[in-house]
Amino acid sequence: MDCQMPELDGVVTTAAIRRGVAGERARALPIVALTANALASERARCFAAGMDGFLLKPLDADAVVSAAARLLAGEAPDPALFDRGRWAELRDLEREAPGLLRELAGSFDAEVRSGVVRLRAAQDAGDLPAIARDAHLLKGIAQSLGARAMVEAASALEAAATAGSLREGLLSGLVSAAEAANAAIRERP
Repeated sequence: MDCQMPELDGVVTTAAIRRGVAGERARALPIVALTANALASERARCFAAGMDGFLLKPLDADAVVSAAARLLAGEAPDPALFDRGRWAELRDLEREAPGLLRELAGSFDAEVRSGVVRLRAAQDAGDLPAIARDAHLLKGIAQSLGARAMVEAASALEAAATAGSLREGLLSGLVSAAEAANAAIRERP
């Protein structure tokens, strides 16, 4: 979807499609942003409208083929970060409930952001029980989508906080894994 078409804005059009203006079946169609605007705010605007991917102009043929293959195959956003089996289960559920993955991606985004804020505050306060609790919560959220790298990082942080031996880099490792998982999901909900 071209984001800056002359008479019809692609972001507005995508939002309308996701609301069902083009019919219920069209709501679940994959839509990839095509734009020359590489700013993070444009990327966020596209995903907020319900786009499934983001490609920059001038288009790179390999990037287009890769994005199309992921969309058509229903693959996990990044096989290095996500369990393919769990993602396949979610894609099956999506067939029965169109829009489910988009909804889960939005919930995942909100929970990850708030969880990271709480973890940083707990770390600043030296509150190990709160760190363990919030790491456990993020682990569960990650498990629901099969975000295995995030599950591993959250598990390590939870175990260390529970044992009272928080090592340097565990929280930043979880934050990095969470940000990578969140970005990957937003690329391909």
